[in-house]
Amino acid sequence: FGDEFCEYYMALDALKNRRDGEVAAYLERQEGSLYAARIRALILMKNEDFTKAQAVLEALLNRPELTVGALLFELFGDLELCCRKNDDYKRAYEFASSRMGLLERLLEET
Repeated sequence: FGDEFCEYYMALDALKNRRDGEVAAYLERQEGSLYAARIRALILMKNEDFTKAQAVLEALLNRPELTVGALLFELFGDLELCCRKNDDYKRAYEFASSRMGLLERLLEET
């Protein structure tokens, strides 16, 4: 993990601890990154706008730079939650299953 991931993790901590200025600065610096898009989706989820958050997260799944790893694992979990909140339990189950499958795959690689 490089500096980009560390900066993302610090932005997650800022979001969790309501340091909005730090989050805004991160989003401005990392405008088009996958990590910034996830942070934006998390903000929508925090504001209970699960429909918009789900759309943002699903768009991330189609981005070519998304690779198998920790971010994809987090996205599946976020999508599961959004689907449950949006009463789409079938898709919530599918994302939960995908998340578990990815976890098994990642554990086999280590």
